[in-house]
Amino acid sequence: MPKTGDANAENTLNILQQEADNLIVENLKSKKLNENRIDELSNNDKRTLLDIDAETYKLKRGIDKLNENPNLAMEQKKKL
Repeated sequence: MPKTGDANAENTLNILQQEADNLIVENLKSKKLNENRIDELSNNDKRTLLDIDAETYKLKRGIDKLNENPNLAMEQKKKL
């Protein structure tokens, strides 16, 4: 925190807080827009998105397991 009476530091903090507040509002608006878009999707489209997300998670988990395997050299990992 700035020293008491340090107007320049207080002004800077106020500006940074306002920027953070504006970003939060912008993020919330974007989130709501995306939620509305998802609500407009058919059930089949929603299922497709969930299936894609699940498959992506499985593949990433597999990649992480390969990368954590100490028995494989980096070249072997790259080929897999």
